[in-house]
Amino acid sequence: MCMPCRFEKRSVTQLYQADIAVIGAGTGGAVCALAAARCGLKTVLAEQTGVIGGVAATALMGSWANLLINTEMKMTTGGIILEILERMVSYGATPYKTLQEAIKGTIGKPFTIPFQPVWYTHTLTEMLREAGVTILLNTTFTEGSELPDGRKHLQLVFGTQKEEIQAKVVVDATGNAVVAESLGAKVVSVEMGTETYGCLMRIANVDIDQTLQYIRMCRPWEPDTAFTEWLSKKAANYSERNRRRLTHLDDPITYDHAPMEHVDNKLLTPERFAYIEERYQKEGVIYTMELCLLRHLIREAVDKGDFILDYRTNELCGVTFNGDGIAYGGWGDKIALCNVAKPYGYNPAILEEQTQAILEAKNYNIMFFRFLQKYVPGFENSYLLDMAEQAVARGSRMIVGCDDAEMFTQNPLYAQPIYTFGGIYKHQLGVPVPYGKIVSRNKSNLFAVGKCSSHGMQYRSQISCMSMGVAAAAAAQLICSRNSTSHTLCTEEFAQQLQQMEVVI
Repeated sequence: MCMPCRFEKRSVTQLYQADIAVIGAGTGGAVCALAAARCGLKTVLAEQTGVIGGVAATALMGSWANLLINTEMKMTTGGIILEILERMVSYGATPYKTLQEAIKGTIGKPFTIPFQPVWYTHTLTEMLREAGVTILLNTTFTEGSELPDGRKHLQLVFGTQKEEIQAKVVVDATGNAVVAESLGAKVVSVEMGTETYGCLMRIANVDIDQTLQYIRMCRPWEPDTAFTEWLSKKAANYSERNRRRLTHLDDPITYDHAPMEHVDNKLLTPERFAYIEERYQKEGVIYTMELCLLRHLIREAVDKGDFILDYRTNELCGVTFNGDGIAYGGWGDKIALCNVAKPYGYNPAILEEQTQAILEAKNYNIMFFRFLQKYVPGFENSYLLDMAEQAVARGSRMIVGCDDAEMFTQNPLYAQPIYTFGGIYKHQLGVPVPYGKIVSRNKSNLFAVGKCSSHGMQYRSQISCMSMGVAAAAAAQLICSRNSTSHTLCTEEFAQQLQQMEVVI
């Protein structure tokens, strides 16, 4: 019989010696730690919450934008990333029966791959433990410094218990570059006024067939002069930016669940709606139904005071609806995933503003649920299953990287592609993402992956975060084995390492 482990409460600081320390166990951080450990590096992964998986775990962001293949159906990445997906498929965490079906679909490329967040967390945790990663949960980073030999010294706390990590390489996967800044890296904030957040919720006991029948009957893709006039009057009271948000209701689009040939070919048509229904019949998934499909019901609810299109707390900040709308089928029987509440204007780097964004987002979600229950066919007998713990900022602070033309000229290493950000629509081409995006410009052996990489908000999909994590681990392996630095790696050797790890194909 296995006896439970007992750890005595310590009165002294615990010091962890490592080759690489990863702070933040979201998608990018967890995969970075996994890849590093598999490269033979002594790896410590610290996370301030009690779960691994980042926004998928704390914000219910249970889907991957399918950037595994490009618009020509060719693979753009592989290795650990595919292994994670394959394991989730085997656990029944996705609607798909095989890995190939998850990637390529049954009637065309799935633009998103839905999954159960709890199984994503389990899969990452399981693989990290198999690889021998030292995991520290509920541990908050407090301060960093550099030792005389160039290694990094990190201080963390677990309640009143102090922890320290010393490592040759540090990866900031916190989403807001707090570790990088503490270590002296140059850090900048996203442009004020552009901050937006996401806050998802799941609704159970939904009869989506009734909802589809209603949409088919009211044909929202057809022009409606009366609705256009009504919306124009409502939008007159809003700022130009918020007016652009509202016009989405009068412009039904396909978002990412039906084929789009080119950038000007995004409007919903009867043929595209038929494609959505066919995919639902064959794969059991709808991603997504935008709110514009329910615009007549929204108008009725607004006129009766049951829904607010744009709830403002002041001139700059408020909550409006996100374009993603309602997804269905990937998160359990009769369960809808709603990505609607979209706080804007709140600075995620300021405690009070971020707190208000979270509170207002949850309030907006409750209002939206009540609207669905009262007005939308198929939701009459539904109930609110759960809601994200966090309203997650799409961008906050980021490192100043080595990703501009001047830096590329100084050192070709910075221009080395670490993965390809694949196109979603047929008119889009894949974009090679350079190594310079994850490297601190003024500090050696310091990386940032995910949203806090240089302009990482542009590439914030979960597969992108994973790819950044693998690339940082590949660089760390060479730094430790060649006694090199993040700025002096051999470009050819680094490129070979990326190919061996299949993050670049």
